[in-house]
Amino acid sequence: GGEKPKAPATTLVVLLVGGEGVRDPYSIPGDPGVREPFVVAAVGDERQRTRCGGFTDNPTWGQALRFELNPRAAGSVIRFAVFDKHVASAEDFMGDAEIALSDIVRAVRASAAPQVPFRIQLFSRPDPFIGPKKCGVLTISVSIEDPKPVGE
Repeated sequence: GGEKPKAPATTLVVLLVGGEGVRDPYSIPGDPGVREPFVVAAVGDERQRTRCGGFTDNPTWGQALRFELNPRAAGSVIRFAVFDKHVASAEDFMGDAEIALSDIVRAVRASAAPQVPFRIQLFSRPDPFIGPKKCGVLTISVSIEDPKPVGE
C-alpha cells in the first residue's frame, strides 16, 4: 500500500463534568420526573455519548470525550444534546447547545491553565408560540493535546 501516514492531529478533550437543572421544560409542574440524563457530543460526523449521570436533574458524568481536530473541523461547531434514557421507550430529547470550535480553541490557547471550564446554557426545541426554553446548564472543562513532533 502506497498510503501516506496520516499526519498527527490535534485532539480536543472535552470533560463533561455535570449538569444543573437539566429537565424537560414542558413537563408538568411538580412532576418529580425520574430522569437519567446523558449527553451526546458531536463534531461534524463524529458523535460520542456519555453514560447516564444518575437519576437527577443535576447529573454528574466526569467523563472525557476526545475529538480529533482535522482541518475540515476548523469552521465547525461542537454540539451537545442531552437526552433522558428510558428503558421501555426511545430516549427523550431534553435540550441542546452549540459552541463554535474556534471560540473554544481560542479560549484554551489563551489560557495559562491546562483545562478551561465552560458553562453552557441548554435550550429545548423551540415551541412555535414561545420559542426555545432554557432547560439546564452543562459544565464542561476543555483541554487541547497537540501532536508531538516526529522523533519525540
